[in-house]
Amino acid sequence: MDFKTLICIVLACLPAIIWSYVFLNRRDKNFKTYLWIFLGGTLTVFPILGYQLLYSKTVGQTSYDFVGPLREVLSPNMWYVVLYSFVGITEEFIKFMIVKITDKKNPEIITTLADSLKLGILAALGFAFSENIIYFVRIWSRHGFDGLVGPFIFRSIFTVCAHLIFSGIFAYYYGISKFARDFIDFEKWKGEKVTIVDYYKFRRKYVYKGLFLSMILHAIFNTMLSIKMPNNINILFVILQVAAMFMFLQYLLNQKTGNLTFILGEKYNSTMSVENEEVVLELVGQWYNEKKYKEVIGICERLLKRDPDNNVVKIFMNKSKDELEKLEDQ
Repeated sequence: MDFKTLICIVLACLPAIIWSYVFLNRRDKNFKTYLWIFLGGTLTVFPILGYQLLYSKTVGQTSYDFVGPLREVLSPNMWYVVLYSFVGITEEFIKFMIVKITDKKNPEIITTLADSLKLGILAALGFAFSENIIYFVRIWSRHGFDGLVGPFIFRSIFTVCAHLIFSGIFAYYYGISKFARDFIDFEKWKGEKVTIVDYYKFRRKYVYKGLFLSMILHAIFNTMLSIKMPNNINILFVILQVAAMFMFLQYLLNQKTGNLTFILGEKYNSTMSVENEEVVLELVGQWYNEKKYKEVIGICERLLKRDPDNNVVKIFMNKSKDELEKLEDQ
Protein backbone atom coordinates (compact mmCIF):
# COMPACT_ATOMS: atom_id res chain seq x y z
CA MET A 1 0.00 0.00 0.00
CA ASP A 2 1.48 3.35 -1.06
CA PHE A 3 1.47 6.56 0.96
CA LYS A 4 -1.28 8.15 -1.16
CA THR A 5 -3.71 5.27 -0.60
CA LEU A 6 -2.97 5.24 3.14
CA ILE A 7 -3.76 8.95 3.46
CA CYS A 8 -6.99 8.48 1.48
CA ILE A 9 -8.04 5.68 3.82
CA VAL A 10 -7.44 7.95 6.80
CA LEU A 11 -9.46 10.72 5.15
CA ALA A 12 -12.30 8.29 4.40
CA CYS A 13 -12.26 7.17 8.04
CA LEU A 14 -12.98 10.67 9.35
CA PRO A 15 -16.60 11.06 8.14
CA ALA A 16 -17.27 7.38 8.89
CA ILE A 17 -16.10 7.81 12.49
CA ILE A 18 -18.01 11.06 12.99
CA TRP A 19 -21.28 9.75 11.56
CA SER A 20 -21.00 6.37 13.30
CA TYR A 21 -20.36 8.13 16.61
CA VAL A 22 -23.78 9.76 16.23
CA PHE A 23 -25.59 6.46 15.67
CA LEU A 24 -23.52 3.77 17.36
CA ASN A 25 -23.27 3.23 21.10
CA ARG A 26 -20.25 1.17 22.12
CA ARG A 27 -22.16 -0.09 25.14
CA ASP A 28 -24.88 -1.51 22.94
CA LYS A 29 -25.16 -5.26 23.41
CA ASN A 30 -25.36 -5.66 19.62
CA PHE A 31 -22.19 -3.65 18.99
CA LYS A 32 -20.34 -6.58 17.37
CA THR A 33 -23.26 -7.25 15.03
CA TYR A 34 -23.39 -3.58 14.09
CA LEU A 35 -19.67 -3.66 13.38
CA TRP A 36 -20.12 -6.62 11.03
CA ILE A 37 -22.93 -4.76 9.24
CA PHE A 38 -20.59 -1.80 8.73
CA LEU A 39 -17.89 -4.11 7.36
CA GLY A 40 -20.47 -5.77 5.12
CA GLY A 41 -21.38 -2.36 3.77
CA THR A 42 -17.76 -1.75 2.80
CA LEU A 43 -17.99 -4.72 0.42
CA THR A 44 -20.86 -3.28 -1.63
CA VAL A 45 -18.39 -1.59 -3.98
CA PHE A 46 -17.07 -4.94 -5.19
CA PRO A 47 -20.07 -5.92 -7.36
CA ILE A 48 -19.39 -2.83 -9.49
CA LEU A 49 -15.76 -3.89 -9.84
CA GLY A 50 -17.05 -7.39 -10.60
CA TYR A 51 -19.12 -6.07 -13.50
CA GLN A 52 -15.99 -4.50 -14.92
CA LEU A 53 -14.02 -7.73 -14.55
CA LEU A 54 -16.80 -9.79 -16.13
CA TYR A 55 -16.95 -7.43 -19.07
CA SER A 56 -13.21 -7.57 -19.63
CA LYS A 57 -13.22 -11.39 -19.56
CA THR A 58 -16.21 -11.60 -21.89
CA VAL A 59 -14.89 -9.31 -24.62
CA GLY A 60 -11.26 -10.27 -24.14
CA GLN A 61 -10.03 -6.83 -23.13
CA THR A 62 -7.14 -6.44 -20.75
CA SER A 63 -8.54 -3.16 -19.45
CA TYR A 64 -11.36 -3.05 -16.93
CA ASP A 65 -12.81 -0.02 -18.65
CA PHE A 66 -16.13 -1.06 -20.16
CA VAL A 67 -17.52 2.45 -20.44
CA GLY A 68 -15.78 3.38 -23.68
CA PRO A 69 -17.93 1.30 -26.06
CA LEU A 70 -21.14 2.51 -24.42
CA ARG A 71 -20.03 6.13 -24.58
CA GLU A 72 -19.65 5.76 -28.32
CA VAL A 73 -23.33 4.96 -28.81
CA LEU A 74 -24.84 7.16 -26.09
CA SER A 75 -24.76 10.90 -25.54
CA PRO A 76 -22.65 11.94 -22.53
CA ASN A 77 -25.62 12.81 -20.33
CA MET A 78 -27.58 9.70 -21.36
CA TRP A 79 -24.53 7.59 -20.57
CA TYR A 80 -24.39 9.04 -17.05
CA VAL A 81 -28.10 8.33 -16.57
CA VAL A 82 -27.67 4.68 -17.58
CA LEU A 83 -24.45 4.04 -15.66
CA TYR A 84 -25.13 5.82 -12.40
CA SER A 85 -28.76 4.75 -12.21
CA PHE A 86 -27.59 1.17 -12.50
CA VAL A 87 -24.86 1.71 -9.92
CA GLY A 88 -27.24 3.37 -7.43
CA ILE A 89 -29.86 0.63 -7.80
CA THR A 90 -27.25 -2.09 -7.32
CA GLU A 91 -25.79 -0.44 -4.23
CA GLU A 92 -29.16 -0.05 -2.52
CA PHE A 93 -30.14 -3.63 -3.29
CA ILE A 94 -26.94 -4.98 -1.73
CA LYS A 95 -27.32 -2.80 1.38
CA PHE A 96 -30.91 -3.99 1.64
CA MET A 97 -29.77 -7.62 1.49
CA ILE A 98 -27.26 -6.98 4.29
CA VAL A 99 -30.06 -5.71 6.55
CA LYS A 100 -32.44 -8.50 5.52
CA ILE A 101 -29.93 -11.29 6.13
CA THR A 102 -28.94 -9.80 9.49
CA ASP A 103 -32.59 -9.55 10.53
CA LYS A 104 -33.33 -13.09 9.40
CA LYS A 105 -30.44 -14.52 11.43
CA ASN A 106 -31.01 -12.23 14.44
CA PRO A 107 -34.72 -11.24 14.50
CA GLU A 108 -34.36 -9.94 18.04
CA ILE A 109 -32.07 -7.08 16.91
CA ILE A 110 -34.78 -5.06 15.15
CA THR A 111 -37.40 -4.47 17.82
CA THR A 112 -38.07 -0.80 17.02
CA LEU A 113 -37.88 1.48 13.99
CA ALA A 114 -34.76 3.01 15.53
CA ASP A 115 -33.06 -0.41 15.44
CA SER A 116 -33.96 -0.85 11.78
CA LEU A 117 -32.63 2.61 10.95
CA LYS A 118 -29.39 1.84 12.77
CA LEU A 119 -28.79 -1.25 10.64
CA GLY A 120 -29.50 0.56 7.38
CA ILE A 121 -27.37 3.56 8.30
CA LEU A 122 -24.39 1.42 9.33
CA ALA A 123 -24.54 -0.49 6.03
CA ALA A 124 -24.58 2.87 4.24
CA LEU A 125 -21.61 4.12 6.24
CA GLY A 126 -19.64 1.04 5.27
CA PHE A 127 -20.35 1.63 1.61
CA ALA A 128 -19.59 5.36 1.81
CA PHE A 129 -16.27 4.56 3.49
CA SER A 130 -15.13 2.28 0.65
CA GLU A 131 -16.47 4.60 -2.04
CA ASN A 132 -14.68 7.59 -0.54
CA ILE A 133 -11.34 5.76 -0.63
CA ILE A 134 -11.77 5.04 -4.35
CA TYR A 135 -12.83 8.61 -5.16
CA PHE A 136 -10.13 10.23 -3.03
CA VAL A 137 -7.35 8.16 -4.65
CA ARG A 138 -8.71 8.94 -8.12
CA ILE A 139 -9.06 12.69 -7.47
CA TRP A 140 -5.60 12.95 -5.89
CA SER A 141 -4.04 11.14 -8.86
CA ARG A 142 -5.70 13.46 -11.36
CA HIS A 143 -5.67 16.84 -9.59
CA GLY A 144 -3.14 16.54 -6.80
CA PHE A 145 -3.71 16.82 -3.08
CA ASP A 146 -4.88 20.44 -3.31
CA GLY A 147 -7.65 19.34 -5.65
CA LEU A 148 -8.86 16.89 -3.03
CA VAL A 149 -9.89 19.47 -0.40
CA GLY A 150 -13.19 20.54 -1.98
CA PRO A 151 -14.36 17.00 -2.89
CA PHE A 152 -13.38 15.78 0.58
CA ILE A 153 -15.60 18.39 2.27
CA PHE A 154 -18.50 17.87 -0.15
CA ARG A 155 -18.43 14.07 0.02
CA SER A 156 -17.96 14.00 3.81
CA ILE A 157 -21.02 16.17 4.33
CA PHE A 158 -23.46 15.82 1.44
CA THR A 159 -22.56 12.51 -0.21
CA VAL A 160 -22.23 10.53 3.02
CA CYS A 161 -25.39 12.17 4.36
CA ALA A 162 -27.23 11.21 1.15
CA HIS A 163 -26.17 7.56 1.55
CA LEU A 164 -27.40 7.58 5.14
CA ILE A 165 -30.76 8.96 4.02
CA PHE A 166 -31.15 6.45 1.16
CA SER A 167 -30.59 3.59 3.56
CA GLY A 168 -32.58 5.32 6.30
CA ILE A 169 -35.64 5.44 4.04
CA PHE A 170 -35.56 1.77 3.08
CA ALA A 171 -34.73 0.82 6.69
CA TYR A 172 -37.76 2.78 7.93
CA TYR A 173 -40.13 0.90 5.65
CA TYR A 174 -38.38 -2.37 6.42
CA GLY A 175 -38.93 -1.67 10.11
CA ILE A 176 -42.61 -0.93 9.48
CA SER A 177 -42.94 -4.25 7.65
CA LYS A 178 -41.98 -6.11 10.83
CA PHE A 179 -45.18 -4.82 12.42
CA ALA A 180 -47.40 -6.34 9.71
CA ARG A 181 -49.41 -8.31 12.27
CA ASP A 182 -50.15 -5.23 14.35
CA PHE A 183 -51.20 -3.02 11.42
CA ILE A 184 -53.41 -5.72 9.91
CA ASP A 185 -55.00 -6.30 13.34
CA PHE A 186 -55.60 -2.55 13.45
CA GLU A 187 -57.52 -2.84 10.17
CA LYS A 188 -59.41 -5.84 11.52
CA TRP A 189 -60.61 -4.01 14.62
CA LYS A 190 -61.69 -1.11 12.41
CA GLY A 191 -64.10 -3.55 10.82
CA GLU A 192 -62.14 -4.39 7.69
CA LYS A 193 -62.20 -7.95 6.38
CA VAL A 194 -58.68 -9.38 6.55
CA THR A 195 -57.12 -12.77 5.85
CA ILE A 196 -53.79 -14.39 6.65
CA VAL A 197 -52.60 -13.43 3.16
CA ASP A 198 -52.97 -9.75 4.05
CA TYR A 199 -50.18 -10.06 6.61
CA TYR A 200 -47.74 -11.22 3.93
CA LYS A 201 -48.99 -8.62 1.45
CA PHE A 202 -48.43 -5.86 3.99
CA ARG A 203 -44.88 -6.96 4.70
CA ARG A 204 -43.96 -7.27 1.01
CA LYS A 205 -45.60 -3.94 0.20
CA TYR A 206 -43.50 -1.97 2.68
CA VAL A 207 -40.27 -3.83 1.98
CA TYR A 208 -40.60 -3.20 -1.75
CA LYS A 209 -41.77 0.38 -1.25
CA GLY A 210 -38.71 1.27 0.82
CA LEU A 211 -36.34 -0.50 -1.55
CA PHE A 212 -37.91 1.17 -4.62
CA LEU A 213 -37.76 4.66 -3.09
CA SER A 214 -34.12 4.29 -2.03
CA MET A 215 -33.14 2.98 -5.46
CA ILE A 216 -34.88 5.77 -7.38
CA LEU A 217 -33.55 8.52 -5.10
CA HIS A 218 -30.03 7.10 -5.28
CA ALA A 219 -30.20 6.86 -9.07
CA ILE A 220 -31.34 10.50 -9.33
CA PHE A 221 -28.61 11.62 -6.93
CA ASN A 222 -25.85 9.78 -8.81
CA THR A 223 -27.08 11.04 -12.17
CA MET A 224 -27.35 14.69 -11.17
CA LEU A 225 -23.96 14.57 -9.46
CA SER A 226 -22.30 13.30 -12.63
CA ILE A 227 -23.88 15.14 -15.56
CA LYS A 228 -22.55 18.49 -16.72
CA MET A 229 -24.85 21.52 -16.52
CA PRO A 230 -24.19 25.27 -16.90
CA ASN A 231 -22.97 27.07 -13.76
CA ASN A 232 -22.95 23.77 -11.86
CA ILE A 233 -26.72 23.91 -11.42
CA ASN A 234 -26.68 20.14 -10.97
CA ILE A 235 -24.68 20.53 -7.73
CA LEU A 236 -27.32 22.92 -6.40
CA PHE A 237 -29.97 20.37 -7.33
CA VAL A 238 -28.05 17.67 -5.45
CA ILE A 239 -27.86 19.82 -2.32
CA LEU A 240 -31.59 20.57 -2.55
CA GLN A 241 -32.33 16.88 -3.03
CA VAL A 242 -30.37 15.95 0.09
CA ALA A 243 -32.24 18.62 2.07
CA ALA A 244 -35.61 17.43 0.74
CA MET A 245 -34.81 13.78 1.49
CA PHE A 246 -33.70 14.70 4.99
CA MET A 247 -37.03 16.46 5.61
CA PHE A 248 -38.91 13.48 4.19
CA LEU A 249 -37.08 11.09 6.50
CA GLN A 250 -37.77 13.40 9.43
CA TYR A 251 -41.46 13.39 8.45
CA LEU A 252 -41.48 9.59 8.48
CA LEU A 253 -39.75 9.45 11.85
CA ASN A 254 -42.14 12.01 13.33
CA GLN A 255 -45.10 9.73 12.70
CA LYS A 256 -46.35 8.72 16.13
CA THR A 257 -46.53 5.06 15.13
CA GLY A 258 -42.76 5.04 15.34
CA ASN A 259 -42.76 4.05 19.02
CA LEU A 260 -43.94 0.49 18.39
CA THR A 261 -41.96 -2.41 19.83
CA PHE A 262 -41.62 -5.70 18.00
CA ILE A 263 -42.50 -8.69 20.18
CA LEU A 264 -41.04 -12.06 19.17
CA GLY A 265 -43.61 -13.96 21.22
CA GLU A 266 -47.15 -14.58 20.04
CA LYS A 267 -48.83 -13.15 23.15
CA TYR A 268 -48.70 -9.76 24.76
CA ASN A 269 -47.92 -9.29 28.46
CA SER A 270 -51.45 -8.27 29.43
CA THR A 271 -53.26 -8.36 32.77
CA MET A 272 -56.59 -8.55 30.90
CA SER A 273 -58.22 -11.66 29.52
CA VAL A 274 -58.16 -12.06 25.75
CA GLU A 275 -61.96 -11.97 25.58
CA ASN A 276 -62.25 -8.69 27.51
CA GLU A 277 -59.48 -7.07 25.48
CA GLU A 278 -61.13 -8.03 22.19
CA VAL A 279 -64.41 -6.49 23.33
CA VAL A 280 -62.64 -3.23 24.19
CA LEU A 281 -60.73 -3.22 20.88
CA GLU A 282 -63.98 -3.67 18.99
CA LEU A 283 -65.36 -0.60 20.75
CA VAL A 284 -62.15 1.34 20.05
CA GLY A 285 -62.42 0.47 16.36
CA GLN A 286 -66.02 1.66 16.28
CA TRP A 287 -65.16 4.97 17.94
CA TYR A 288 -62.21 5.45 15.60
CA ASN A 289 -64.45 5.01 12.55
CA GLU A 290 -66.87 7.51 14.09
CA LYS A 291 -63.95 9.96 14.46
CA LYS A 292 -64.27 10.07 18.26
CA TYR A 293 -60.51 10.46 18.49
CA LYS A 294 -60.39 11.95 22.01
CA GLU A 295 -62.41 9.04 23.35
CA VAL A 296 -60.14 6.57 21.55
CA ILE A 297 -57.03 8.19 23.04
CA GLY A 298 -58.51 8.09 26.52
CA ILE A 299 -59.45 4.42 26.45
CA CYS A 300 -56.16 3.47 24.78
CA GLU A 301 -54.18 5.18 27.51
CA ARG A 302 -56.05 3.11 30.09
CA LEU A 303 -55.60 -0.07 28.07
CA LEU A 304 -51.85 0.45 27.85
CA LYS A 305 -51.62 0.52 31.63
CA ARG A 306 -52.98 -3.03 31.61
CA ASP A 307 -51.27 -4.13 28.40
CA PRO A 308 -48.17 -1.96 27.78
CA ASP A 309 -46.85 -4.12 24.92
CA ASN A 310 -49.98 -4.03 22.77
CA ASN A 311 -48.96 -2.38 19.51
CA VAL A 312 -52.50 -2.42 18.10
CA VAL A 313 -53.63 -0.19 20.96
CA LYS A 314 -50.63 2.08 20.34
CA ILE A 315 -51.54 2.35 16.66
CA PHE A 316 -55.12 3.34 17.49
CA MET A 317 -53.93 5.94 19.99
CA ASN A 318 -51.18 7.39 17.82
CA LYS A 319 -53.26 7.54 14.65
CA SER A 320 -56.00 9.27 16.63
CA LYS A 321 -53.47 11.85 17.79
CA ASP A 322 -52.34 12.36 14.19
CA GLU A 323 -55.97 12.85 13.09
CA LEU A 324 -56.59 15.38 15.87
CA GLU A 325 -53.51 17.35 14.81
CA LYS A 326 -54.79 17.42 11.23
CA LEU A 327 -58.16 18.74 12.41
CA GLU A 328 -56.45 21.44 14.49
CA ASP A 329 -54.35 22.54 11.50
CA GLN A 330 -57.40 23.00 9.29
